[in-house]
Amino acid sequence: MADDPTADFPLLTPMLVMRFDKFKAQGHIPRSNEAEAKELLEKFDAAASDQITVFISHQWWQSHHPDYTEGVNAHLKFRTVIHGVEQLIAKFGLDQRQVYICK
Repeated sequence: MADDPTADFPLLTPMLVMRFDKFKAQGHIPRSNEAEAKELLEKFDAAASDQITVFISHQWWQSHHPDYTEGVNAHLKFRTVIHGVEQLIAKFGLDQRQVYICK
């Protein structure tokens, strides 16, 4: 379409993602530097036909950590994300090995 300003623009941006199973195994929301140090991050590959990426946008709940770390609410955001992604996997019959998290 000649009037479509996105016709020659792929609407993609470079980003790092983490396999959902690796994210889940952390037991908490890892800070970016922690995920990088543990080599958990991979480059998003838009051409990968089997890669399903869930983008999570969030605000840190504590000044020094993205989630609560103590008490009854410890890792509440992490548990909420896990539950939500597992619901998506179940609802759409996705293969968990193909699901990635981008935060």
